[in-house]
Amino acid sequence: APVIGARFVTEGLTTDERVSSRWDWLVFASANGVEGFFRALEAAGKDARSLSTTSVAAIGPATAAALKVRGVIADFVPSRATAEALGAELPRVSGARVLLPCGNLTDNRLVDALRARKAHLERATVYETVALSLPAHIVDEVRQADAVIFASPSAVSALQVALGECALPAASRLISIGPLTSRAVLETFGRVDSEARAATTSGLLDATREALV
Repeated sequence: APVIGARFVTEGLTTDERVSSRWDWLVFASANGVEGFFRALEAAGKDARSLSTTSVAAIGPATAAALKVRGVIADFVPSRATAEALGAELPRVSGARVLLPCGNLTDNRLVDALRARKAHLERATVYETVALSLPAHIVDEVRQADAVIFASPSAVSALQVALGECALPAASRLISIGPLTSRAVLETFGRVDSEARAATTSGLLDATREALV
């Protein structure tokens, strides 16, 4: 049930000849950030070769996989796929010039963590999260689901809007990818039945299996 989508934007990101030397680190916190960044590069007639010796970090396996599709192997992936882990574990940060290509709804946890470690951080919005409406038959399917899985706080609020006056049944198990999403689910729907131990697809699957036992 797609309740959010991404609109990629190319303005606001440096894409001229400075790309190859402007940053020490490119830090990606989502696959959409990867897509938005490389779309902006392509719009300027450039590709991964423009990164030269810039190091690249990915928040987790899915983001690293999105980089690999673009021909880039992540130099660093933290022990856990969270903003807190990435901000705490990214090496060679003090004094480094760091670019965070992100979405318009991205919070400041990663920014604050890296700045606290003396990074010179530049943030560029490369995509915007937009709400999508659901057709009536999909709303009916959601209301009959044994489990509803949430992978982001924005998906929680967007589903509430898409459902309108319809409510999620008490029998549906509500599954969250992590603490921030759990907080949004709790505030919006009044409960959380299971939270993934790791913010990954396999973590969500494990949490869903546990909730449905």
